[in-house]
Formats: sequence, structure tokens, C-alpha cells
Amino acid sequence: NSSGVEVFGNLIAENDGAGSGTSEIQLQPYGTDGYINCTASGNLYTRMGTGYAVRTQIDSSGNFIVQSGNIKLATAGKGIDFSSTGGPNNGSDSSELLDDYEEGSFTPVLTPHTGSFSAITYTNQLGRYIKIGHTVHVWLYMSWTNINTSGAITGTYISGLPYTTSSGGWVDGGSFTPNYYAGISNMGTKALSGYTAQNNTIIVLTFVGSGNATGVSPTYIGNGQLYGGVTYRAA
Repeated sequence: NSSGVEVFGNLIAENDGAGSGTSEIQLQPYGTDGYINCTASGNLYTRMGTGYAVRTQIDSSGNFIVQSGNIKLATAGKGIDFSSTGGPNNGSDSSELLDDYEEGSFTPVLTPHTGSFSAITYTNQLGRYIKIGHTVHVWLYMSWTNINTSGAITGTYISGLPYTTSSGGWVDGGSFTPNYYAGISNMGTKALSGYTAQNNTIIVLTFVGSGNATGVSPTYIGNGQLYGGVTYRAA
């Protein structure tokens, strides 16, 4: 019928005998609800394309399986809701929605707090990150030569983080953990460390030890290299 077909009640497709066993697929309107029913004891598939390629599957245990392609969310702020799992034993939760996952790269840059380096040549500027919800995991490797720190004063940062740190408080920041570094002087008995400043995209480098922490003057930076990582909460 060129104008379509309308069925009052259920629409039932029964097994045509091509496979073993019997099953039905039903379209069932029910008041303000609607149902797609399948009496099969095996799987319910969706297939698409000229070769009837299987796209999705619901198995006999109720598991939803994507056979090809990805699950894409077309609306920003939507995701996987875990609210049915309950909250924590201590504290409180504000959200149980997983609404973001990313993997990417960025370019870390040595930056003085005030002024600028007169010269610096990077031999490596590698940054990688994974973002899960508001949590950002960062890894970086930098090496540089021909550095001239004249014109740079106060402190030293690593700028260029992929996401701005939340401004909710210092607890949203993270501790930068160097795995290896070279070319940094005047450390005394302290070790190199750092932290992500709130509401910013920088890692503030510090010397830690002897009961306190101090900033790293740009004049302490010579030709060298730095490996490290940090985890922080994004805005």
C-alpha cells in the first residue's frame, strides 16, 4: 500500500521455519508505553547493509553487545549513569554520571612566572593525557638546550596543560611527580616537585624538603631534561 499500513493492536512476525525452533517478534503498543517483544531463547539482532551485517545483539542473558561501530552520545553532558550502584560509605557524591573520555596530546612549555627566557631550544616537547570525567592524567617529557634565563625572574612553570584546573579549591589540584630530571641547580638537600595551580593550565615547579617548599627560580634552570606526571581535577 503506497500510503502505508496501520495495525490496530499487536503486529506479530512469526518464525518462517528457516531456522530450528520457533520464535516471534511483536510490536505492542500499550497505553502510553510501547514494547518490542521477542520470544526467542537465543539472541535478538539488528542487521544493516546489503550483506545483513550484524550491528547489535541482545543475548539470552540480557547483555547488549555492539558487534560493529561505537556507542556515540549526541548530546553534551550525557553519558553512563551509575546512580543505581549507590553512594559511598563515607562522604557524599555529587554525580554518578560518566560523561567524558578522551585521549590526546599537548605541548609542554617551560615558562617563567615573570618575564621570558631570552633563548631556549627544545629537543623534545612531548605531552600525553587521558581524561575520564573531570579527572585528567598527564605525562610529559621535555629536553632543552641553549637556554638563556636573562629576563626571567620569580618562579618557573610548565605551561600548556590540556585542561584548566578546577577553581573549587586547592584540593582540586594535583602533585607533580618527576621521574627523572637533569640540569637543575641550587637544590641543596631538597628534591624537585610541583603542583597544578587552581583555575589555570600550569604546573608550578617547587623544591621540597627540610620541612618546607620553595619556588624554582628560572636562574636555576640550565640545559637539561625532565620526565614526570600529574593527576588533577579539570573544571
